[in-house]
Amino acid sequence: MPPFSTKDRPQPSYHLMNLSTPGRFGGKQKKKKKKKKKKKKKKKKKKKKKKKKKKEEEEEEEEDEVEDEEKEAEET
Repeated sequence: MPPFSTKDRPQPSYHLMNLSTPGRFGGKQKKKKKKKKKKKKKKKKKKKKKKKKKKEEEEEEEEDEVEDEEKEAEET
């Protein structure tokens, strides 16, 4: 008869079993976490707005010139 049976043998504590390692205690291998790629934020184009503003200003100036010419024509 052995000094103590395997049933009476104390179980190793959970942290000593090191379950994250493969093999000996039947633990699973740790999977490496994949790093998520950061998405680059797209910069909004401001040039189009500037062009629109320029076009609007030019149209307003042209309208003002046309109105000024009409007033001068009415005066003469």
